[in-house]
Amino acid sequence: MRTIKRLIRFNMVLLMMIPTSSRTSSIVLPEGRSILGSVNESAISIKDAVRKAQSGLDSDSKYVLGLMFFYGMGDELEKNVDRAIQSFREASIEGHAKSQRNLAILLWNQNKTNSAEAWMRRAASNEDEHAQWMLGHMLYENKNFKEALVWFERASSNPQAMHYLGILHEYGLGTPRDYTEALHAYERGMELGNRDSTFHLGLMYANGRSDTIAQDSVKAGLLFKQCADANHPACLFYLARMCVEGKIYSDDSIRVDHEMAQYYLLRSIRFSKSSTKYSHIGDRATKLLSQIQSIIQDTQRRIINMQRQYVQRGARETTDL
Repeated sequence: MRTIKRLIRFNMVLLMMIPTSSRTSSIVLPEGRSILGSVNESAISIKDAVRKAQSGLDSDSKYVLGLMFFYGMGDELEKNVDRAIQSFREASIEGHAKSQRNLAILLWNQNKTNSAEAWMRRAASNEDEHAQWMLGHMLYENKNFKEALVWFERASSNPQAMHYLGILHEYGLGTPRDYTEALHAYERGMELGNRDSTFHLGLMYANGRSDTIAQDSVKAGLLFKQCADANHPACLFYLARMCVEGKIYSDDSIRVDHEMAQYYLLRSIRFSKSSTKYSHIGDRATKLLSQIQSIIQDTQRRIINMQRQYVQRGARETTDL
């Protein structure tokens, strides 16, 4: 194919978007607050749920009570993470998988890593898929990549697990480097809606991966565009880089577009501010934007000077006549 033969190598700095610690003050449980709608759907009032949990008769009610303490229920029940932990722990002892998983998350956030991992193992062994990928995440952060890979594989319907699995295969963490397996894992993650997987696929095609995956900037651009439409900061940044360094289009043409690069960079900066995960992308985008704007301004000055010279030359020719 002519396009493949004419592909240029983008001088991109490969950003290893490997997820880092999620232990922050902003904790998110897999169920989300909407799960509390089940209280009304099952005809259990808040007071009834509290009473049932305190009576020690129902692990499901203790689980719901833990959620209510975690999220808070306004005047009825104030947010209390310690009480949430207590309720989840009581249900966890009775074998309630979701409570075990949530207890592990809250303990992990408090840096009680050993207890957190132990409870997450119980939940994962009880076939809770959220727990399986989260256990993989815990093991990943503790650099136990080999076992993390096993749990990511078990959570095959979880988009984040598939993304992590792709990272392990792409960079040879806990397993021999295998670009084909990485490609398949990222594709699965993308199918499940993980935008970071789409971004990593784009990087693989933008740079090429040995003899396994040929460099293809057309495919890379399409992948970056796909997650850029969803305001993914890194995809926006790399689309800008492609516009600056010369993107190869499907019609086999190579074009540089500083105006479009500026557009993507402004969006990348804007959406990187909403997540510390992409703060370094925002810094890179800001630096590149400054360079692009200087080029645009210089180009505009040259155009104005050329127009002025053309007018002056035309005036002189008219005078000579």
